[in-house]
Amino acid sequence: MKTPLWSVENLSVIFNHEQKVVDGISFAIYPGETFALVGIR
Repeated sequence: MKTPLWSVENLSVIFNHEQKVVDGISFAIYPGETFALVGIR
């Protein structure tokens, strides 16, 4: 199994100290993969 170049576990982001915009996502990026996280404000 390949080793990920980057991995994130249980990521949460809160905007303006009150609005949760990302809640507990996990992902891994492996060599040769492309990743994009897009959102609107």
